[in-house]
Amino acid sequence: TTLDKIARFSGPILQEREYILNIARGANLRKESTRSEMTFLDSVIEKLVPRGVDADSLSWNAWRLPDTTWHIELHYPNRDGNGIATWNFDTARHSINPTDNNGAWLIDEDAPVRQIDPGFISAEPTHPSRIESAPAVELPGASSLFTTVPAVEERPETPRLVAIRDTPTAADSEDGVTARAKIPSWDEIMFGHKKSEEDEDNNL
Repeated sequence: TTLDKIARFSGPILQEREYILNIARGANLRKESTRSEMTFLDSVIEKLVPRGVDADSLSWNAWRLPDTTWHIELHYPNRDGNGIATWNFDTARHSINPTDNNGAWLIDEDAPVRQIDPGFISAEPTHPSRIESAPAVELPGASSLFTTVPAVEERPETPRLVAIRDTPTAADSEDGVTARAKIPSWDEIMFGHKKSEEDEDNNL
């Protein structure tokens, strides 16, 4: 069957996984609280056994990641039924790095900072990814604050000739106008009287 064919090739894979788990469990960890070293497995047991967890009930698993490090997963019983803790194991450096809060707690390290992939929004309401960025508002420049008014070309007024009538029209008579005011002549302005015909003859 298909399962038998898979099982035939699973032997080397399971052996490699168990080999990596043994190396990881034996990796030394430095406890910051006591400045002493203990193995990865010792640190896990030190946390779980005092809380009533049997060391034989621990279930370990591991698989290789694309970057050649190994992902280690531990299943252990707790009051909720089953607890899970995860780490990344660098075989070249023999370093253990927690990838979740339970993994950090079991080896007394700070919880890892959760990374939010671009385009995804965190479920936490206070996470920055849930704050919508306001659209950028472009402020007007100083030059745009003043409206340019087109210059008005001043045109000189063309003088107009006004016809003055001495004799009132029929419409003026109906309005009670019997005579029009006369504009004084040049002689009346200069000499105070109108130049008579006799004065004109004497000047000849």
